[in-house]
Amino acid sequence: MTGLLFLFAALLAAGLFFLLSDLLKLPTLAAAKA
Repeated sequence: MTGLLFLFAALLAAGLFFLLSDLLKLPTLAAAKA
């Protein structure tokens, strides 16, 4: 049970990190395209 909780927490952290990097990457891409 603890391992499953840790896996879920790691997955959530990875998802949040991916979302944050995507949000930070979008403006830079828009600036590069312009």
